[in-house]
Amino acid sequence: KCRKDFDINILIRSIKMYLKCIERIVYVRVLGGEPFLSDNLKPVLLQLIKSDKIQRIEIVTNGTVVFNDSKLIKMLKNRRIVVCISKYSFVDSSKLIRLLKDNNIKYRIDNMKYWMDYGEPIKRDKDEKELKRQFFKCSHICNSLVNGQVHLCPRSSHGTDLGIIKDNKDDYVDLLDNNKSIQDKRDRLNKLFRKKYIEACRYCIYATKKSAKIPVAEQMEK
Repeated sequence: KCRKDFDINILIRSIKMYLKCIERIVYVRVLGGEPFLSDNLKPVLLQLIKSDKIQRIEIVTNGTVVFNDSKLIKMLKNRRIVVCISKYSFVDSSKLIRLLKDNNIKYRIDNMKYWMDYGEPIKRDKDEKELKRQFFKCSHICNSLVNGQVHLCPRSSHGTDLGIIKDNKDDYVDLLDNNKSIQDKRDRLNKLFRKKYIEACRYCIYATKKSAKIPVAEQMEK
């Protein structure tokens, strides 16, 4: 697959519709790649800041990009925004930290020591009991918004988008489906949030005994 950028118009429409369908969001994480390299960061933040339904907005960065955009800096000063720096021992993020401090922008440093192995995205033979247990233990269950679809986790959203994971329409809600009313979408979201497991669990080993810690940024050659 070639690199592709998400359509900003679809993303903005999706955010607006999602906010119409829910009552409150504890926090939203804006992820990249690297968000501070995206030309679309400001319009996305503008939509998020507009809504008083969102309590906190987190922007996840590796701390290597230092910007000089006065409009962006002004937006980042919003009291609900926190810049979350994924701190790696071999990366110097001091310049970004200084920029944030000088402009009174809230930030947090997350020291990255290891990643968890989610396994190759291949289908595994699991019975219903295994799937429910894995889903229950998974601490990374989080809504993922991709191409207008709300999924329960990133592996589900991106795996379905890439055609790796079987498209199971019960595992996501299409916010941009013009044949469904806002109430229909709310009902489908409520049903989605009550699921005991999803198809993507078959393509993942996280929260199982097979998952292991991986030292950050170590590459393997076969």
